[in-house]
Amino acid sequence: MKVITFSTRFPAKHPKAGQPTYFVEKIMASLADCIEGWKMYDDFVLYDWHQYYNASPKNHTVRAGNRWKEGELFSPRVWSGKPYASKQIEFAPPIQIKKIWNFKMTARLWADECEYSINGQNLNAGELITLARNDGLHVLDFMDWFSNGMAADSNRKDFEGQILCWNESVNYSSIELPQSNGASQGTINSSNAVENKKRQ
Repeated sequence: MKVITFSTRFPAKHPKAGQPTYFVEKIMASLADCIEGWKMYDDFVLYDWHQYYNASPKNHTVRAGNRWKEGELFSPRVWSGKPYASKQIEFAPPIQIKKIWNFKMTARLWADECEYSINGQNLNAGELITLARNDGLHVLDFMDWFSNGMAADSNRKDFEGQILCWNESVNYSSIELPQSNGASQGTINSSNAVENKKRQ
């Protein structure tokens, strides 16, 4: 069975480097919401019960490449210590991927802007906020995660991968959200994303 490891802390190049992500709590909240009778492992201790009960659930994960198919199962794990240098801990039973979408971030190196798309359709700022929330992140944290915290004039690279979703209630094929204010569809920078977030 394939394995997916989740970061318990923001990566080194992220503005929030070292701070907790609470991905485990958010994933468990999502599973409890979408799988009837689901129970967490008795011997797994949550880091923060407040996050489990109050944070927005993490309904999917974004992974580089194109190696996953709908219906596949994966073992959800975290590192017990330093990533890639410690034992992995499975924190929930195998999870089935219900839906998959292709995701792409295209960087514009000459400006503080990126284009984000799902299945080739560009997202506006409102849609990006929803995508980030379903991924367990604030929209600005999501944007910084995939740009690796790099400034516009650095070696920021495009990203292509898949959105792996285990919650069937998520549906990007029929998303209907307000257009971003003062920005062309698909071209998003931090300022218009924040402004759109304030109105929600």
